[in-house]
Amino acid sequence: MPNWCFNSVIVSAKTEAELVEFLDFCDQPHTSRHKNWRTNEVEVDENAKGVFWNFVTPTDLVAYWSDETIKPTPDGMSFMEHAMNELNTANDWYHWNYRNWGTKWDITLERDYITIDKANDDTYSFCWTFDTAWSPAENAYVAMAKRFPNLDFDYEITEEANFYLGKLKFTGGELVSEQWVDDPSHADFMEFDVPCSHCNWGEDVFDLSETDISALEEQLDYYYEDCPPAQQIKDRIAELTKEGSTV
Repeated sequence: MPNWCFNSVIVSAKTEAELVEFLDFCDQPHTSRHKNWRTNEVEVDENAKGVFWNFVTPTDLVAYWSDETIKPTPDGMSFMEHAMNELNTANDWYHWNYRNWGTKWDITLERDYITIDKANDDTYSFCWTFDTAWSPAENAYVAMAKRFPNLDFDYEITEEANFYLGKLKFTGGELVSEQWVDDPSHADFMEFDVPCSHCNWGEDVFDLSETDISALEEQLDYYYEDCPPAQQIKDRIAELTKEGSTV
């Protein structure tokens, strides 16, 4: 399974109708073909849903639906050279998706969870959250913005292992701001105005009533060095250490 990239985007417009038009476009069905891994039979779905597909669509469908995603390395070429060549040129679904969307799998629109809100300035918006495999679908986001230049898109992006944080803003069909932080800290999450994932992870184990120093040290493993609970745990360890030295 991949590491998941968590995407949250605020889509805003001057009218509700513009947002509905965007959602309708995302929700269009298409015909898909894939081999069932259980039966090894090709299955056709004429009502398949896929958001990225509707914005960036493959043209060589024979190659796209081919199950030859892993080809032998040619003589005289290293494995890495072959892998990069496939990534840059192959048109099977796996390589094409990575190259043209930025991630290997499409997403579906869970429309029942979308609520359009009206702001005090008479603009309209909704918050949309979805997960992508390994990385954000940046190329698809660019295509969305260009297809609907009357909408604004404000993305917040995190990765489940916390390798990076990102923010993207599209206005008028163009990327107008971009910010990335690799190997973020608690302070980076606060600067991005995003809940700190490590603070969230530690909630279930945080216990300052613990008197076993080794158990407290295990709690620290859940946090960044600069997470507030981490400092509380360090203070508790220091307190217990001092008490032990005076016994």
